Amino acid sequence: MARCNIYKNLWAGYDCYFVRMYTNGRMATGIKVHNAYGDWRVEYNAQFYAQDIKDPVHFPVVGKIDINQSIISAVLATVEEQEAR
Repeated sequence: MARCNIYKNLWAGYDCYFVRMYTNGRMATGIKVHNAYGDWRVEYNAQFYAQDIKDPVHFPVVGKIDINQSIISAVLATVEEQEAR
């Protein structure tokens, strides 16, 4: 998978980020990371209107991430940590 954009949702009244995985018609589906209730949460099948994601005023790109490499790194680091015990 190519590097994905990380969008910041400025419409939310709290820290909210979205990584679009794919677009199907009018909806963009991806991973939402948000801090709405005092702790960070992850929503894996979050959806926003694709047109909204294209609005740089309300959904600016704040970074890029390689999701596959991030998951591989996290899994291998966890396994190495467990094996070191």
